[in-house]
Amino acid sequence: MAQDGGEGIRLWEYERVRGVVWQVDVWAPDDSDFLFWAPRIINPHDRTIPMYWWTCLTVQEEAGGRVLAPATTAIEPDHAMGDVPVLHDLIGEPDLTYPQRRDLPHDTYFEIAKEERPWIAHVSSDGQGVVHVSSPFLSGRKQWVWGMEHCGRRWQEWLNPGAKPYIEIQGGLARRQSEYVPMPAGADWSWIEAFGPIDGVDAMGWESAISSVKNLLLQALPEREIEHKRRQSISRALTPPVEIVNWGSGWGSLEILRRGAFGLPLLAGAETPFPRESIGFEQEDWFELLDQTRAQPNGASWLEPSQSPGGYLGPEWLTVLKSAPTSWKVLLHLGVVHFQKGNRDRARDSWIQSIGAEPNGWAYRNLAVLDQMEGDGSAACESILLAHRLLPEDPHIVDETCWIVVSAGFFHILDGFISNLSSDLRLRPRVRLAQAQLALHEGRCNQVGDYFASECDLVDIREAETTVSDLWKALCEIDPSFGDPACPPQEWDFRMKH
Repeated sequence: MAQDGGEGIRLWEYERVRGVVWQVDVWAPDDSDFLFWAPRIINPHDRTIPMYWWTCLTVQEEAGGRVLAPATTAIEPDHAMGDVPVLHDLIGEPDLTYPQRRDLPHDTYFEIAKEERPWIAHVSSDGQGVVHVSSPFLSGRKQWVWGMEHCGRRWQEWLNPGAKPYIEIQGGLARRQSEYVPMPAGADWSWIEAFGPIDGVDAMGWESAISSVKNLLLQALPEREIEHKRRQSISRALTPPVEIVNWGSGWGSLEILRRGAFGLPLLAGAETPFPRESIGFEQEDWFELLDQTRAQPNGASWLEPSQSPGGYLGPEWLTVLKSAPTSWKVLLHLGVVHFQKGNRDRARDSWIQSIGAEPNGWAYRNLAVLDQMEGDGSAACESILLAHRLLPEDPHIVDETCWIVVSAGFFHILDGFISNLSSDLRLRPRVRLAQAQLALHEGRCNQVGDYFASECDLVDIREAETTVSDLWKALCEIDPSFGDPACPPQEWDFRMKH
């Protein structure tokens, strides 16, 4: 793929949650200090879909470094129920844009006026930095910082071990990451982004710093030039790739076959090929459903409930599933599609029918999660324990059993459950956490203290998860000798707020 007289790289994939094709053309012209890329998203459906896109750059966090964007106000959400975003004055509150002046993790969304050219930059104390600028279509800009307290430092180490601290500067289609942009049926969206160096920016004064970056962009990459490159990229985006270095998943190829079977419009053109040979193990069962001569009711791959059900697909496959020979797995997938469409009652009915066709742990697991979401802890425990009975060695079922049983407060069940696990499963991080929670419930505080004294192994801990901090707080409230209930040991401090 040639761009500006040189070579470029194209990335593309079929995104099966929204059922769209995306591609990104990337190139670095010899006569420019900027790296360019041109994203494109195609909605092949006959309906509007909620679209989401954010481009993220990681930048080294450093003393005196500041984030700049052409705005005078910014929004910081609280990420809580009843969230009322706080509008900040960027001129009157300079600490907001100096990452090392922030205590806790936080995201800041810059309120850029429509008439402004959208960009975001990070500038070091010596005036050098990096800028991300785009055509107007990518209008959102965001700063993410981890903050300087123990929890933010711990997240930095956890996610980027052995490396220097970082922050993120981002550009998105919407104003905030919690928002989506309606993408009309058949829409073909594209825009262009550029990443490059800036120098000589005094970031101390907000308005003068913004003016300085604007002038640098005017000289290095004026709007007419980036618009010219955008127009060029549109035509180049339609040219087939010259050489295929590596294939992605087989979901795009499977969707092409589904569309062909039902006489639907093409998914994509030659510019984003999805060859039949890319279909692999995860797609093979779905491929069989399309070929009814191969999808026999007694097909082993569709009737063995001890095996993983493989990859999941969305509502587009509802017709295929309804016309397929009935089996526990077809009914399982029907339930998942109904759940994705927001119909919990039909999802529940499908999973119950799946169990009726053949008792299987996957449907019991889904019922457990559904019960948990609807506040029925007792039913959730019953279902997840049945799932574990049918899939006793599945590590993820073990983890979820611990979570659901603890959430319901059924510690009498937890003790026996953990005792019957194999030695390997008892060493799983989520099982060790559940053992500590059980120890606290039974008043064995020293064992909980031993847990926090051990090396942190919660590889799947998520942002905003409070399980660990809640356990520490409860321990210290029972026995204050362990420490400050508001501040877990740094090894285990994954708080996002006080």
